[in-house]
Amino acid sequence: MGKVTKFSLQVEQLLQNIPSALVLIDENEKILFFNEKARSLFHVPNAELTPQNHPSSNPGRLGDLIACRNRTLTPLGCGFSNLCPACEFFRLIRTHCGKLNEPFQISGITQVFRDLPPSLIWFRYTASSVPWKNSRALAIAFEDVTFFKEKEEELDIRRAHFEHLFQHAPVAIAILDEEDRFLDCNLQFSELFQYSLEEIQGKHINDLIVPSELKEEASTISKEVLSGTIVQKESVRQRKDGTRFPVSILGAPITIHGRRYVYGIYQDITVRKEMERKILALLKEKELILKEVHHRIKNNMALIISLLNLERSYLQDPEAIKALETAEGRIRSMEVLYDKLYRSETIQSVSMKEYLEALVKEIVSLFPKRGGIQTILTIPPLTMDPKTLSTVGLMINELITNSMKYAFADRESGSITLELVTVGGILRIRYEDDGIGLPEDFDLEQSERFGLQLVTLLTEQLGGTIHIEKGKGARFVLQIPYPFHSSTLGS
Repeated sequence: MGKVTKFSLQVEQLLQNIPSALVLIDENEKILFFNEKARSLFHVPNAELTPQNHPSSNPGRLGDLIACRNRTLTPLGCGFSNLCPACEFFRLIRTHCGKLNEPFQISGITQVFRDLPPSLIWFRYTASSVPWKNSRALAIAFEDVTFFKEKEEELDIRRAHFEHLFQHAPVAIAILDEEDRFLDCNLQFSELFQYSLEEIQGKHINDLIVPSELKEEASTISKEVLSGTIVQKESVRQRKDGTRFPVSILGAPITIHGRRYVYGIYQDITVRKEMERKILALLKEKELILKEVHHRIKNNMALIISLLNLERSYLQDPEAIKALETAEGRIRSMEVLYDKLYRSETIQSVSMKEYLEALVKEIVSLFPKRGGIQTILTIPPLTMDPKTLSTVGLMINELITNSMKYAFADRESGSITLELVTVGGILRIRYEDDGIGLPEDFDLEQSERFGLQLVTLLTEQLGGTIHIEKGKGARFVLQIPYPFHSSTLGS
């Protein structure tokens, strides 16, 4: 008998040291043994530190340690009561307490209530019949999995949120595997492409929504996404009934358990494309109308020039003839601009080089000595808006006209130099001739020549400055902002 007792003590010592919480109950559901892990898990006070009449210091039944949620509804608790619908675990234990002579093993996960916080815990259990002393007992091993269950619940909530967002997103979404086969799609995708998930799952995307001539393009997009690149592209896709429509495609890589997938987002851009087409058509129509207007204005200017020439042929007064020639030069400067606008691909800007080269040639040709006058032009390939360029053209016209009238009075030859450069947001215009030069007492502000007064006025309107250098020939240096942005200049 002593040997049996010693053996039992050794067994109990062994059971105390196992890593799981262990409780043994007999066929009447009374507790025969629980180890320190169980005491800690179920918050059982030490008997030495608790009055002996305290029920939890020496629990008689498993229900004194833990119970179902319904224990909170009555002071007595439901324990193993068959009246409690939430006692599946306890009823299962009760049932097997009556089968201790049969070999079995049961396991599962359940949530129970205990007296001390945290009051609700999840545990995984395993129960089987084992020999105990002179009889048999039901050994139940417990493992606290509350932390994992809570994380699982959080994950389930996040998964539900993602699923709701995925299914009800306002864009069509499809998830493809590494071989471009459908894994999933949302409701908007099914509505847009007319396929249900059951119809497309496991099938290749190129066989369903990609037109035959665009399959290579679609495969290239997938390869780029699978390499880790986010791809955005506009293309054409087709519905189940074969109709094609323009789409915006956003392909993004997602990695799950080390495997990469394609997350494809599609938007029908039919309306946007139609609006763009209409806008482009309206803009083209506007361009054509404006070009036609410029063409008509150019023709009207040509008519005015013809009338001035006709009027000049009847005049004998040299001053009157010069006045008409000057007016003709100013009109021709605008005529050249409208010719460039009419021939330009856009009316928003005109090439300064093309305009000024044509303008200089046109103005010089109006004067009898034009054959002996050399023009040296250095004009960069810049563009300028027509309004500002027209003003610059008038300024150049006045300077050339002034040179042709006065600089080469006693000469048959000479040269005119025009140079344009941009430096730090400033357009610098250098104009000079090698003529007789300006008088020593010449003052631009006091000049009686209307042409030079006009140059000064137009320079100020452009927010620029003008500087004159006297000496052999005349040199004018104008500096104006570039590019020019101002609403002060008249139309």
